[in-house]
This record gives sequence, C-alpha cells and structure tokens, in this order.
Amino acid sequence: MLKKTAVSALTMAVFLSLDPACAAETRTLEATGLISGFSQLNNSEAGRHALADNLSTSITINNQASDAQRARAISDNTIAALIGSMSNGLLVANALGPKMNDIFSAHNSINAATYSATTFSKNFEALFTQVNALIQADSSFAKNYYANGSANGNPALPATGISLPVGGVYNVYDLAYQPLDENRNTVGNSRPVQVAPDRIESFSAPDFFGVETNSAVAILPTVKGNASFPSGHSAFGFASTLLFAEMVPERFQEFLLRGSQYGNSRITLGVHYALDVIGARIMTTYALAQMLNNNPDYLGQNISSMLGSPMTTTTDFQGLISAAQTDLRTLLEQGCQSTIAECSATDRAERQATAAQNKADYLYRMTYGLTPVGPTDLAPVVPVGAEVLIASRFPYLTAEQRRDVLATTEIESGHALDNGSGWARLNLYAAADGYGAFNGNVSVTMDASQGGFNAYDSWGNDIAGNGSFVKNGSGILELTGNNSFSGSTTVAGGALIVNGDHGHSSVTVENGALLGGSGTVGALTAQSGAVIAPGNSIGTLQVANDVTFASGSTYAVEIAADGRSDVIQSTGSAILKGGDVKVSLENSGNLLSQGEAHSLLGKQYRILTAQQGISGQFDNVQPDYLFLGTTLNYQPTQITLNVGRNATAFADVAQTPNERALAMAADTLGAGNSVYESILTSSTPWEARQAYRQLSGQIHADIASAQMNDSRYLRDALNERLRQSEGLTRSPDIKVNEGGAWAQFLGAWDHASGDANATGYQASTYGILMGLDSTYSEEWQLGISTGYTRTSLDGGYGANANSDNYHLGVYGGKQLGDLALRAGSTYTWHRIDTSRNVNYGAQSDNQTAKYSARTQQVFAEAGYSLKAAEVNLEPFANLAYINFQNNGINEDGGAAALHGDKQHTDATVSTLGLRADTQVQTVMLRGELGWQHQYSDLDRGTRLMFSGSSSALVVDSVPVSRDGAVVKASAEVAVSKDATLTLGYGGLVSQNHQDNRVNAGFIWRF
Repeated sequence: MLKKTAVSALTMAVFLSLDPACAAETRTLEATGLISGFSQLNNSEAGRHALADNLSTSITINNQASDAQRARAISDNTIAALIGSMSNGLLVANALGPKMNDIFSAHNSINAATYSATTFSKNFEALFTQVNALIQADSSFAKNYYANGSANGNPALPATGISLPVGGVYNVYDLAYQPLDENRNTVGNSRPVQVAPDRIESFSAPDFFGVETNSAVAILPTVKGNASFPSGHSAFGFASTLLFAEMVPERFQEFLLRGSQYGNSRITLGVHYALDVIGARIMTTYALAQMLNNNPDYLGQNISSMLGSPMTTTTDFQGLISAAQTDLRTLLEQGCQSTIAECSATDRAERQATAAQNKADYLYRMTYGLTPVGPTDLAPVVPVGAEVLIASRFPYLTAEQRRDVLATTEIESGHALDNGSGWARLNLYAAADGYGAFNGNVSVTMDASQGGFNAYDSWGNDIAGNGSFVKNGSGILELTGNNSFSGSTTVAGGALIVNGDHGHSSVTVENGALLGGSGTVGALTAQSGAVIAPGNSIGTLQVANDVTFASGSTYAVEIAADGRSDVIQSTGSAILKGGDVKVSLENSGNLLSQGEAHSLLGKQYRILTAQQGISGQFDNVQPDYLFLGTTLNYQPTQITLNVGRNATAFADVAQTPNERALAMAADTLGAGNSVYESILTSSTPWEARQAYRQLSGQIHADIASAQMNDSRYLRDALNERLRQSEGLTRSPDIKVNEGGAWAQFLGAWDHASGDANATGYQASTYGILMGLDSTYSEEWQLGISTGYTRTSLDGGYGANANSDNYHLGVYGGKQLGDLALRAGSTYTWHRIDTSRNVNYGAQSDNQTAKYSARTQQVFAEAGYSLKAAEVNLEPFANLAYINFQNNGINEDGGAAALHGDKQHTDATVSTLGLRADTQVQTVMLRGELGWQHQYSDLDRGTRLMFSGSSSALVVDSVPVSRDGAVVKASAEVAVSKDATLTLGYGGLVSQNHQDNRVNAGFIWRF
C-alpha cells in the first residue's frame, strides 16, 4: 500500500493541499496562470505548429536517446529516491562534482524500502521539504486545471479563482493529438506514450538503487490517471537543483544543467512532452523567486508534505536558506579540507571540455526548438524580484546590475508559454556567465577581502552593446567571451583577465590595476602604476591597435626554460614612454631569482611585437643582479629579452689588488666553469669579494714570505756564534779564536697582521740548528752549520701550510783590532704542504699541494767594539740578501685548484744597531737593539693560474714593513771549562709583523 501511495504521490498531492471547495491559494493560482498560453495553442496556425513540434520532438528525444540518457532517465524516475530527495536532494546532488558529491552522499541517505530519508541538517531538510511541497502543490493543481478545469482531477469540481484566457481550452493535447479512447489519460492531456504508444520505445536500466528496471513494466503504466502538462517530476528537478545552485553558486551552471537533464529524462522515458518540462521550469523559477524574496503568500502557510503530513512553512525563507546554506557549505568545506571553489576544481578539465555543449544543451531545452507563437523581437522583460535568483552568484553586483544581467541574457520573445511576464525568457544558465551586453556604462566593484566571487569571477558570455565597462576594486575578473561591445574598458582596480576576444574595446589600465590573459584587446594603454601581464601563466596578449606604456608602468613577463615567454603582439604601434619590464619564471609570482637567471643564461625571448613599429624604450628591466641580469634588445618591430651577463665585470666589485687579480683571472674562465658560474651567482659585492679571497691561493704567497722572514733565524744564530767565539774582555773562560761545536734549539712565533689587500696569518717554527767552527791561521774563525726546522702556518679562510726545512750554511769572521768582520751564506731546502678550503655559494672544494722550494741568503756584518769597565758595546751594521724560489705549484682538488710555474722572490735587508755584553759572576749577558730596513719592493706575491687557464694572477701576502725594531737578549753560563749553555730571546716588531723567538743552546769547545 505504501508503494502504491508513493507511486501516486505526485497525483495525490493536490488533494492533500486543497480544501473541499477546491479553492487554490493565491500563490498557486499566480504560478499556474504564468503558463495559461498553453490553453490557446490550438487557436492559431503557429500554435498548432508548435504542438506538432512538441509531439514530434518528444518522440525523437525518446527514440534517439543515448544509453547514458536512458540510464539517467530510469534513475531519475526512481520513486523512492524522488520522495526521499524531496527532503535531502540526493537524487540531483551529483551536480556537486565527484568529490563533493561523495561527501554529501556520505551524510545523507534514502531507504529504498520505506522511502524515508536522513538529512545532515535540520535547516537543509526543512528548506527542501517545504520548497518541494509548495512546488508540487502548484504543479498538481496546474496539471488538473489544464487537463479538465478541476483542482483535483474531478471535472465535476471545477477550480475557482482562476479562468482561462480568451480562446483558451482545456485538454489541449487530446484535442491536438486525438489519442485512441483506450489509451487516453483518464484526467486529460494524455502523455506521449498514450498518444503514440507504437512510437515510444521502452528500455531497461538500473534505477537509483541499482535495481534493473524496465520502463514499459514499471513506469509507463503508472501515468494512466495523471495528466501530462506540466511535469511534476521536472518541477522537483528544477526546484532542487536551483536550491543547490543558490547555496553552492560555485556549481551554479552545473546544477542548472542537472535540472534541465532531469526534465529531459521525463521526455526520454516517453511520459512527458517538451512543453511539460518548459512549463515546469517557468512555474518553479517563479515560485522559488517568490520564496527567496519572502513573498508573504509563501510564508507561514499550512500545507501538506508529499505523503500527506501537515506542515507549516517558515516565516522567513531568506533566513532558512541562509541557515541551510551555512550548514551545507560547512559540511562540504570540512570534507574537502579546502574552499568549495578549490574542491569544485577537481573536475574542471571535464567541465571545460564540455562547456560549450552544456551551454547549447541548456539553451535548446529552454524551447526545444518549438515553433514560436508570437513576435520574437520584443524587448527583454525582467520580472520583478527575479534578480534574487542570481544574487549568490553575483554578490558584488547591485540588484539593478543583476537585472541588467538577466535582461541581456534572456532568450528571444514569442516562444510557446511566453506570456510576456519574462519568466519564460530567463536564461539563468547564461546569466551565470555575466552580462550579455553593455548597453550603458557598467561599473563593477569586487572586494577581494570578502573572498568567493568577490575575489575571483569569470564571465563567459559574448558581450555586445555600445556601452563601456569599468572594473573597480581588488578582485580579479576574467572575460572569456568573444565580445563585440564598442565602448571603452577601464581597469581601475584589481585585475582584468581577457581570455576571449575583446578587440572592439580599447583598454586603459590605471594605477594599481592589472591586465592579463591570452585574448585580444583593442588599443591598450598602461598608465603609471599599471601592470600588464600577458597569459594566465605564459601566454600571448593580442592588441588590435596601438599599445602604450607610460612612465611608471610595468610589463610583467613570465619566461620558461623551453623558450616560451609572455608576449604582446600589436597590429599597430608600440609607444614606450618608459616603465619597467619585470621578469619572472613561469608560475613563480616572484621576480626571476639569481639562481633562475643563472639556469637560463644565454636564453632569448621575444616579448613584444608591433607591426607598425616601436618608438621609445622602457626605463628599466628587472632583475639586474650583481653579474647576471636581463637586458632588452630593441629592433624596429620587436623587442627581445636576453638573460645573461650584465655589463658588470667581476673586477668591477673588487676593492683590493688581490681581489682584482683573482676576479680578472676568473672572468676569463667562461661559462661552464664552476668557479666562473659560482662567482656569477654572487648576490652582493661583499659575497663576491669573499669568493675572491677564498679562491686567491694567498697561502702560497704567505708561506713564501714566512720562509724569507724566517731566514733571519739562521743569520742571527751564525752571527751570535761568531760573537761568542770572539770572547769578551772580562771573560776568563772564553778565549778569543777558540773553536768548538754548538747546537741551538729554536722556537719562534710570527704574526702577520692583515691589511685591506691580504689576510693575516700566524706562523710557528721549531727545530734545531748546529755547527762546527775553528780558527785558521789564528786570523779567521770559519765554520759550517746545518739544521732542521718545521714551519706551520695558518692563513685566512681555513688555509694552512706546513714546511719541512733543511738547512746548510757556512760562516766566518775576522777580528781586526776592535773591528769585527762577520759573513755567511745559507741554503735551505723546503718541502711544503698546503691545504685550503673553498666554501662559498655553490662552490665547495678542498685544494691541496705538495711542492719543493729553497731559500738562499748571504750576509755580511761589521761591528766595532767599544770596551768599558763593566760592559762591552758594539755598534754594528748588517746587510743580507735573501732569495726564495719554488719549483712550481700544482694544486689538487676541484675547479678552484691553482697552479704556478717556477718563480722566485728576493729581498735586501739591513740592520743597524748596538749590542751590549757584560758578565755577572759566571753568567754572561748579551743584549741588542737594532733598526731593520727593507729595500726595494715590500710586496711578496706569487703568480698563479686556474687549471685550464692561461690568464695569470699575482696574489700578494701581507707586505713586509719597510722598517722594524730588533730586540734581543741572551744569557750564557759555563757549565765546565769547555761547555757553555745559552738561553736567548729575539724579537722583531714592525707595522705588519710581530716576531718572537726563544732559543736554548749548547757550546762545546775543543
């Protein structure tokens, strides 16, 4: 019994909502009256033609339906799903798209056995239940009224409060189609399957619950006593999908299309005509607009549900739909974990692929191509309050602007059921794509901070008219149609994206606004502060006239590694009065980074063409990094963007000779060399200079300079030995010209202070020196010496060097009265190991080298003894020549490895000073103060080259000081007649070097 009741529910609804007198409510009478032109169709040739089209079209749709359309028709007809969906909309929710439909379906259900439904939200359930009850009451009344003049199907009880227009008749279909008596609908207005049973095809498919269903068995027999016009099922489809569209405007067109598909399913089954579906759409659209406008006729009404349960409608439909919308959007957004717009985009590709067909299908189903019955050139008519239907779709438009949208997207007049009120002509699907024409000055303001369509919207219509358009606010508006309006376009704020043909309108972009897209515009003017950004990522913006960039404007260009780039193509002239070109990588949104620029080194991109020529230039092109950047090449009709080296040479940012030498050498390495590439990506001059210092190889100059400085340890040791052998006036223990063997343990620390050019270093030397001397001819003291020392040097930036030093020397002296002459020569072999780390930017290497070197020196000294009672004074003069030579340097490591040929450095040094000797008991004390002077060049450099390069660089160590102070002190004590122990200190203090040395020695005389 329940199933039978459900099957007949649409027929019975009117009985449950009308009083015994069969008087309909005002709302129902007004909705029914909108389609009263149906009753007059038999009165004119055009009307009869339309009726003939109605039948033939409906049969054709049934006969030619695809398998998918037939499957949808069976599913849409599922009575349990229909009844349940009256409260939760599940039957049409698939228009939400795959992801959101899954979310929605998981929180709503329909019981196939009991027809009961569960709904995720009481607000949503109340809205759907009340709206569908009101809609079905209207539909049921209209069915019966246009079938036989009754309110409930019983012609003996005629409806009151309503009458047919002049010439109108009931039962139009039966009069026009003359069905056989045995097939006629018992109420009137027989259905297609009753009029032409032999021409309607039946078929099978699974219903909403997956149950295989045959239309001939389970569907067609159920319509025997239910009039055809208008379609009650279609009324549900249109009402439910329009409700969804209002609450989820991101899927506005998808739901409108789903509503039209639902209506078309009724024709596919053979149970309804095209006019039935059209009539249902008109009545439903009207009624829903009344509810959204809180028409009092729909508020607080006592009505019955589809199954007869009494209910009272809300006193505030606007509040109810707002609450239901909040609940629905919360459900979807929580399930999506994103905005609905982002979630909706999951099937964007599919929707875009079928967009044109969907639009055409919807438009066709508005009239089904039936012959017009009246004038088709009447002015648009927008019903009062109809703009509410697109309020959620266009929250940034005023009510009047929404009316303009409806007016400029309406279908033509004169179609069947068009009563002149405008309800039959509203094309909400087209309206969802924005204006159809600019017939005046249209100004739109979008506030991106409000989100949703205020932040981004797209208009897809072909906009005609002679009006103008101004885009204000911070939001983004996209135009994808082929527009023909002739007025100007002004982008005063936010962004306008043109992805269609906008070539009939000149576009001016004002301060703070942006124009983008891959479409066509008329003349283009970018004012100061404006941004032109072709494409949607990378694309071409066509300009069907001149393009002008004012000073202070910006041309934002995206480029890609594969050679693609944004480009402006003008059929006119390009007039460049300045402005900036700002370059970014595709989809980056940020200025081309230094690394990105480096990866695109050498690439060229055509970014602007103008068939009539280019005048002027842009002011700047960005980015322009330290050594990398973008430049523009101006040609008569095009501009090319180049990514590569700018005009800054590596040496231009160097501040010191060492930096400059390294920079010049590195600049010759060229692209592909990692050292060159790493310097190329330096962000700042400071960063580049740090690279120069790390790369310079100064450690080689440092160790060479240190070895030359350390040569004085040998001179001092030999001179001191000669003085020791000369004896003192008051020393009875040491006789003049006595020979002997000696040894000296040495420890020295050298600190070189860095300057603007070279980093400082710390060096230490340890070892032993020894010798043997004797007198010859009682006039000369002659000797030989040898020794080993090890030098460790720590330079800047983690560089270090170690040298094993092997010494050999000869020395001699002669006493001529109080005048002492001393001289010597030494030769030192060095085995040097160096290591330095290079770690900056993208460069990371460790360079090591092993090489040999030698230091030679000769020296001579004259001293004059001034003997006093307690002390012996000796003014002296010392002159030394030192020569250091390496045997070539070859570093191992990465691209930063250096090499150098065999090279030498020499120095001439003099020392003038005074020595003092005295003896305290058994301890002999010596002291010395002197002035050391360097002759000729103070720089000590090493000539090096990068591997694979012939361009040399000379890197200097810390320069030696021109003058320095020498300080020495020592003590000697005789431990036996022939043996003496010594302990001494020596120091050199100068501007750049501080040297401290201690030594301990042993002398054995024989």
